[in-house]
This record gives sequence, C-alpha cells and structure tokens, in this order.
Amino acid sequence: MDSNSSRPSGREVADYISSGLVDFFYSSDLTLKTRFPQLYVYDICLTRFGDYHQWMAFLDPDEYLVLQPRAAAEGLPEFLQAYDQHGGLAVNLRIFGSSGYQTRPKGGILRNYIKCLPEQHEENRRIKTIVNTALSPALHMHSVNHVKFKDGFFAVDEAQRHLKTGESATARVSTEKVAVHKYPLRVAPARAASKAKGGDSKARFEALDREATEECLGGKRVAQQDSSDKYGM
Repeated sequence: MDSNSSRPSGREVADYISSGLVDFFYSSDLTLKTRFPQLYVYDICLTRFGDYHQWMAFLDPDEYLVLQPRAAAEGLPEFLQAYDQHGGLAVNLRIFGSSGYQTRPKGGILRNYIKCLPEQHEENRRIKTIVNTALSPALHMHSVNHVKFKDGFFAVDEAQRHLKTGESATARVSTEKVAVHKYPLRVAPARAASKAKGGDSKARFEALDREATEECLGGKRVAQQDSSDKYGM
C-alpha cells in the first residue's frame, strides 16, 4: 500500500510484485477518495485480501504484538487457535515511555525500552483487533482500533470476554497472555510531539512519560531470543 510516499515503495519491491509474491496498491491522493485514508486502506486489505489469510491484524509502525509468558504457546498461530471460533481477538495496548532516552539507542526498540504505564492505566484500555478472516466476520473497519462485525460475530479479549460491536476499549485491561506493545516515545517527548499527527501534544507525551513507572520485559525477552536484528527498528 503506497499513498504517494516521498520514496515510492514500489521500486523497492518491484521484483516481488512481478513474481506475484506481493500485491501492490498505489494511490496518488487518498484524500480525494475519503476523509479517512488509513481506514480506506485497511478496508482494502480486509475486503480484497482477507480470504488469503486466517487472521489479519491492523497495527501502527510503533506497535508490536507480543506474546507474554502465560500465553503457553510456541508462537502466534498456535496461540490464536484458542480464539478461532470468534470473529476476532481484541488485544489491549501496553504503552511505553521514553525509558530516559533522549535519542533512539542502538540495539533496537524492544531491547531498550522497558518503562511502561501501569497495566490498568486508562490508555491501556484501548484495543487493536486481530480479525478472524477465515470466518469472513467483518463488514468494514470501524476505526483503527476495531471493526464492524456482521450480525452474530464479535471479538473477545484474551480472557474470552465479549466486546460489543463498536467498542474500541475494554472495561478492564487484560495482558497476561498477549499485548500490543506501543512505543510512541521512541524519542524524547518534545521530539515525539513534533512528529505526532492529530492532537497529541508535548504536555500529553510528558505526562505519559512521567506515568510510565513500571517495567515491562516481555518485549525485551522476545528480542533477546532472536539473534538477528529484525527487532532493531
């Protein structure tokens, strides 16, 4: 998906496109088609390519889906088997602060950023949905957090609690088995605010950073189990 980026990604994956391995979608100006370009692209993924997969997650570049120690699974495919009768799995966020870094350190995000908000913090109630596309349960993306399901389908959290269609947050945070680790402060709060879209401000980022007092080591454990640098984004 390339919405007129300054460095067209099609050139980077041209060989994969010609081989048929990659499907490439380009739009010169998504704002002509919709007020919400991100949701428009998500809908394309869901409706055109959902049948290619059993599950489809919708994550931002600063988000990582991390299995926690209590997941009791070797990997995500095995973990998701426990939820394959539902329309989707709603995964709570676990938001991280800057961990004291003014600039991004070497060694990767997951290895270095460990200071996070307390589990039941209001910000962590938000969810990201992994859609069970094998059941074709979704009508369209309702927001970047959740989907609008067909009648009879719904998402559940990791504890199998039902979420109503339209809910983008859970009443209680549950991240014992899986969480979406979100790193909005990969740089100092002032710099993060200058790069942020929407209404995110320096004051909000500074407040998040102050409140990120707990240590979350799940991401670090995942990174240390892998000898490559694929987590060093």
